Amino acid sequence: MTPTLLKETPSLPLELWDVTITHLREDRGTLSDCSLVCRSWEPMARRHLFETVAVLGPQDRCRLLLCDPSSTVLPYVHKLLLMKRDQPHVAWVEDLLPQVRANDLTALRTLWLSNVRWDGLSAASRTSLIHLCRWLTQIGLISKWPDHDARCPFAVELLGASPSLQRFALRCMHEDNHWQSPAQPLDIAPYSHMSTKAAPHLRTLEISADVGPLLTVLHTVFPVLHLQELSLGPLYEGTGSLVLSFLRSCAETLVCLSLSFKMFNETTRVLCRWRCLVLNGARDVLHWSPSKTHPGHSAPDYLEESGTPQHHGLASHICAQ
Repeated sequence: MTPTLLKETPSLPLELWDVTITHLREDRGTLSDCSLVCRSWEPMARRHLFETVAVLGPQDRCRLLLCDPSSTVLPYVHKLLLMKRDQPHVAWVEDLLPQVRANDLTALRTLWLSNVRWDGLSAASRTSLIHLCRWLTQIGLISKWPDHDARCPFAVELLGASPSLQRFALRCMHEDNHWQSPAQPLDIAPYSHMSTKAAPHLRTLEISADVGPLLTVLHTVFPVLHLQELSLGPLYEGTGSLVLSFLRSCAETLVCLSLSFKMFNETTRVLCRWRCLVLNGARDVLHWSPSKTHPGHSAPDYLEESGTPQHHGLASHICAQ
């Protein structure tokens, strides 16, 4: 008697299963079930399940994913968030960073940090954080501290440690809604003695804080930045010359510029002088955000003039901050 030959069950190509599972990326429960079906489905489902890992406090279970030696999901983490808005103290971040298995986060490209001070981190935490920056393309810092001493060192260290960085954002979420420029002047001495650095791939810079001190530091440590998108504000009276100097350093590559001012006179002066710059960039869009305290002011007349070669295609966008 001839033995019955078992035929293999027909199966779809893995690429089709991948497309199907991708459609479930917002349904975490179903994704979890898919990751347990078979070995070939596991990486497809995990890629979406653990694409973003957010650690929001010392008791967050996600911290085990980053530190536990038995964790197998680290190669799937693309975006990491270490933040908790209502907890300004960073003790738990200080404890977490040295334990993070940075070598296994090979797919990590985006990092957001909230309420972390560089001078509040130990040497081990700093080393681990710098190690995380090796492959990053995006970094975001959120700070509740209004003093520039808490922001400038952090920005310089992370920019210098991220050779592949394309986008850097600094946002200050100070509880005081009435922005005030810090009275204490910036001590530039520690930065003037640093060797100049390069950020060859940085294309987008966003600073939503008192930009004066940070622009001074960046211009000192990173004298040449090939930026394409630049967003600055709020800008206070007296920062116009500094802003112009920084704009000149990246004028040849700049495509999109967004400025937010608190002082209308300062706005007019800076933008009119910006018109006089000979630019190859700034050709797509320029945003001008007047202060709420001057809602009746219109944009400087030159914003409507877009026919000159160096401002070809320039558009104006007027909006209250």
